[in-house]
Amino acid sequence: MMQIVLILYLCSFTTGVCSAPFKYDKKFNNYYDCLNAGYMESLKKSEQIGKEKVNQDGIYIRFSCVQDKKPKGLKT
Repeated sequence: MMQIVLILYLCSFTTGVCSAPFKYDKKFNNYYDCLNAGYMESLKKSEQIGKEKVNQDGIYIRFSCVQDKKPKGLKT
C-alpha cells in the first residue's frame, strides 16, 4: 500500500528563506488525508508562532504531500 508523507516548510516573505523541511511523523494512506492534515498542522503552527511574529516576519507555512520512498519492511 502507498504511504504518503506530510512535509512542512516554515518560510518568511521578509527574508525570502524557508526553514529546513520538517517531516511529519504520521504517514497517510491517501493524498486527501495528508492534504487535510497539512492545513490543520499549518494552522496549529501559525497559532503557536503568534499573530505578532507572523506579521513582523511575514511568516507563511508551505506543505507538500509526497509518496514515501522507503520500501516497506526496510528498517533504518
